[in-house]
Amino acid sequence: MKLILLFISSLLLADFTLTYRIDNKIIQTSYYKDNNHTLFKFKTNDKIVQELIIIDNKKYLRFTENGKSKVYEIPYKKNDSKKLSNLAHKYKIIQTQENGGYDFKTEKWIIAKADKNETIIVSKDKKIYPKVKKMVYALKRLLPSNQEPAATIFDMGSGYALIKSKDIELLSHNENSIKISTFNIQIQDKLKSISQNIDRCSLHVCCGSSGQIKPAIELNNYINKNSNNWKLINIASCSNSLENAILTNGDNYVIVDLNKNKKEMILNLQKNGIKTESVDIKKESGYTIKSTYISAINTAIKDIVLPTKTISIYTKGKIDLDAFIKKVIFLQTPQTL
Repeated sequence: MKLILLFISSLLLADFTLTYRIDNKIIQTSYYKDNNHTLFKFKTNDKIVQELIIIDNKKYLRFTENGKSKVYEIPYKKNDSKKLSNLAHKYKIIQTQENGGYDFKTEKWIIAKADKNETIIVSKDKKIYPKVKKMVYALKRLLPSNQEPAATIFDMGSGYALIKSKDIELLSHNENSIKISTFNIQIQDKLKSISQNIDRCSLHVCCGSSGQIKPAIELNNYINKNSNNWKLINIASCSNSLENAILTNGDNYVIVDLNKNKKEMILNLQKNGIKTESVDIKKESGYTIKSTYISAINTAIKDIVLPTKTISIYTKGKIDLDAFIKKVIFLQTPQTL
């Protein structure tokens, strides 16, 4: 029963929005759906000046410069941590008392500072503190290590969240469901990135950031290099788990990935919130073949799901990939793999 209650409480906390005013001029709104879908918007004078985004364990900064929107990926930090500083110990609390005016329980603290005492409002109410804690953790992941104090100021330690001080005030909070479209800002950028990568793949092996390019080992066994219509331009191993090939036929080109971890491209894109057309699933030569089309970037995709790996085939436009598979891809029996 206890586990069931914990599960229910985690569902109830799945989506929330927090809005703080900082330094009387910056409005920070945090949209939290889960650890992989978090968005921070920073406004001044009702204009968005910066956005920080977490999606699919990747982190991005978006801002406008000279009227143009720019997006940069934030590097991974080895010291990404859920541990929050216990800031309450930094203050000498002179007096505490119950406080009203909110739809959750709060306390008024008078704390000693170097120049003079300061009155702040804090809360350990379960309606608010777990949200602030998740917000702080997400913001710490997004900020450089030397700027993490800008995140931890919201957490007072000992299970208390900062609600109001001289420079910071919680303006609103809610638990309304957040649509995945809230994060479309990044989904569209990812679509653009995928589209650009596919274009680059028409010329070079598309290993992206996977690592050093080495000779392919397994993918050679699946490709018919003697097909009259399709010419193998390049083939390589991008990592221990990914091999890649490019084939052309006139102005058309097709990219073939062999994923040894059995990751399916279509499923991965859908998990990241990228909209596809309906997925057609059928059996051919004893394997599952999944097909779809992404209209936003004019790309057709097929996943051939083998017993221990997946071959993903994709191209710009609506080329007949079924015909391509019959002419180019060897679908061996599972016993011979």
